[in-house]
Amino acid sequence: MKPNNVIANLNHKVRYTGTRTDISPDKAFIFLGATIRKTKKQRPYGKEKVFYQAELQSEDTTKSLIIVNLDDIERLQND
Repeated sequence: MKPNNVIANLNHKVRYTGTRTDISPDKAFIFLGATIRKTKKQRPYGKEKVFYQAELQSEDTTKSLIIVNLDDIERLQND
């Protein structure tokens, strides 16, 4: 998902497409929000690295949250 799609996809079902092995690619999550982060370490020419994180909530009874890279999620079409 790209940062410009965040608002349109809030509270919709998504799936994780990244490489973490502790998250099942078949499991659906609720997309709760995104956070913009930047590194504290200065990069060459004074540029800081900016990255986006997504907050996902599991649909099961635990309602646990996971934080993943925003690029590693996609919206499910059938929600």
